[in-house]
Order: sequence, then C-alpha cells, then structure tokens
Amino acid sequence: TEHCLVQVARSEVLGSLLGLPEDLVQDMRMGVSLHDFDKKQQMTTTRQANQAGISPLLAVRSEEKIAEDILRTAGFSDRVRRLASASGGDVPVLVEAQRILDQENMPDEDWAYLIVHYVDDCSIGADWVARSNEGRNIIDYRTEQNKAKSDYSKITQERNQELSAHPRFRGMNDFDAVSFVSHQIEQRLAERINEKTGEDIDPLAIPELVDR
Repeated sequence: TEHCLVQVARSEVLGSLLGLPEDLVQDMRMGVSLHDFDKKQQMTTTRQANQAGISPLLAVRSEEKIAEDILRTAGFSDRVRRLASASGGDVPVLVEAQRILDQENMPDEDWAYLIVHYVDDCSIGADWVARSNEGRNIIDYRTEQNKAKSDYSKITQERNQELSAHPRFRGMNDFDAVSFVSHQIEQRLAERINEKTGEDIDPLAIPELVDR
C-alpha cells in the first residue's frame, strides 16, 4: 500500500508539471493506487506455475484477466483500468508504451500512461531506486536487480520469444526492452517538462525534481 500511495504522489507531481488536466490527473491517481492490487496473487501464480512446470506467462495473464474483471465489476472506468495496467515489463505493456512513444504528438491520456510506467520503473517499495556508486542510470540499476530474481527466469524466457516477433524489440531480451522503453520515456518527460517550465531538466534528475 505504501508503495502505491507514494507512486500516487509522484505521478500527481509529474502530471502537474506536464500540465495535464485535473480530471485526468485524478484518474491517474486512481489507476496508480490500483496498479499492484493483485501483485501478491501474480507472484503466487508465477511460483505455482514454475513448480507445476507450466507456462508462468500464460498463468499470470490469466490471473490478470481475472483482476481486470474485478476492476470492471467494481465500476472503475476504462481510462482508470488502462492506467492501472500501464506498469510492468510484460510484452503488451512495452508494445503499447512504444506505440505511444513513436507518436510525434501525444494526447494527454498517453502522457499519463507514460508517467505511470516511468514512476513504477523508478521505484522500489516507497523509495526511488538509488543510483549506484558508479552513477549508473536508476533504470539500468533496477534492471540489474530484477535479473537476479530466480522466480522470473522462465517467464523472462517466454517474454524474450514474444519480443523477437516485434520489429522494434527484435534482438533485445526482456530486460533490454524495459530499459529501452523507460529511457525513451525519461527523455520525453524531460523534454515536456522543459517546454512547460522553461527549466533545462536533465532526464536523470527527474526524481530529484519531483521530490523538490
């Protein structure tokens, strides 16, 4: 809960910096607060699928459909549900984020999608991902940490196979694709903030700007 609520605040700040309309920022707050509501079940499903020798990717996506139905039945709008699903490294999320990034002019709802994705990529628990002593980008540092999670080795292999079918991600593994997308988001957010505020913001300094 703390993780989600901290991301709500960070997303709200970025939405304001980008000049997004208040009704969209409100839906983004709701989507961010819901983005991990079934995370524990996803982790359990992944572990059980690995133990049973079945596809963890298909098992998790089946669980995600159940979660989507829960949100729909609870009355959350299409826009809130879309924003709630904007984070993570599954192939459909990366493909959608890349589709958005390939647009020259993005509608506000797509900017909100990218904000949700970026904030989750840059957060662990309630903290921003700390930069390493070598000064590496926090997105790369987070990616390296994720590589060490043994429960995700099989699902990563399955995602790699899917990524090979997409021209924009061909030749990349799961972790490379996440970093590729996240760095583009980081750059586009910095450009938009610069346009709105007149400040010359280093993309790597966005977390510090949000905290300030």
